Amino acid sequence: MTMTEQEPDDNDRPFDLRLCDRSFCRDRCILAVASYRFWTAMSAPSIHQLKAFLVEDQPMVASTLKDALAAAGIAVIGHAGDIRAALAWIDRGEIADVALIDLMLPSGPAYPVVDRLRDLPTPILLITGVCREQIPAAYQDVACLEKPFGVHDLLKAITALRP
Repeated sequence: MTMTEQEPDDNDRPFDLRLCDRSFCRDRCILAVASYRFWTAMSAPSIHQLKAFLVEDQPMVASTLKDALAAAGIAVIGHAGDIRAALAWIDRGEIADVALIDLMLPSGPAYPVVDRLRDLPTPILLITGVCREQIPAAYQDVACLEKPFGVHDLLKAITALRP
């Protein structure tokens, strides 16, 4: 077994971002990111210095994701909690290297956001509690990470979006 094939440690196991203590999650994110960096350093394209756009309506989940991304060297350059705010951010003209989109928002499914982002050179990762089978056929080609997920899974999915 090579370094990149080793099993993730306990810090990389999925945990429910909605139910965890803030400081515990931040510490766990830092440990998981360090582990991920070590095991992928030889083979994975770099995700350091990427710029991310995050669409997530739950403040605790958004905050935890921001911590995990920051620990991995990914800057969250925009955050929106509903469709209208997400579309307004996109209309401002900033281009992110990756967009992380929670599909189910209080204002409705985020498909209009995905549609608008498809016109840009921004890879999209749906981060959602919706099962892949429930996503309409028109969006099956969009990368998807089902909640709950671990930091290792998140970083691996972002890495897979890189050319």
